[in-house]
Order: sequence, then C-alpha cells, then structure tokens
Amino acid sequence: MSGFSERLSALRRGAGMTQAELAKKLGISKSSVSMYECGNREPEFDLLEKMADHLGTSTDYLLGR
Repeated sequence: MSGFSERLSALRRGAGMTQAELAKKLGISKSSVSMYECGNREPEFDLLEKMADHLGTSTDYLLGR
C-alpha cells in the first residue's frame, strides 16, 4: 500500500462502507469518492480531515506520512 488512493479504499472497505455510504457521510458524490480511490483526484484539506474523522484515522496516515 503506497498512496492515498489505496489507503482510502482500504480504510473504507475495512469500515464496511460502500463508496456511496462514505460519499453520503462526507457530503460529496459517489463518483468523487471513486475518483479519489482511483487516484484521478485529490481532496482539499478540509475534506481530507472529514475523511480521516469518518474513517477513524489521521490525515498523516491517509497521506502516507
């Protein structure tokens, strides 16, 4: 596991959430979650913080630090 997209996908699946469920919690579209997980897009910092909060991790972990 090397990048943000892989970490996000693994954490979401580990939490037992679909892309649609995570998208709803974050207030974004399912296609946005898909684009983040495919590595086609990167979130703004405020959304990154929300992702970390909902997935029970830190922004540093999501970013691979």
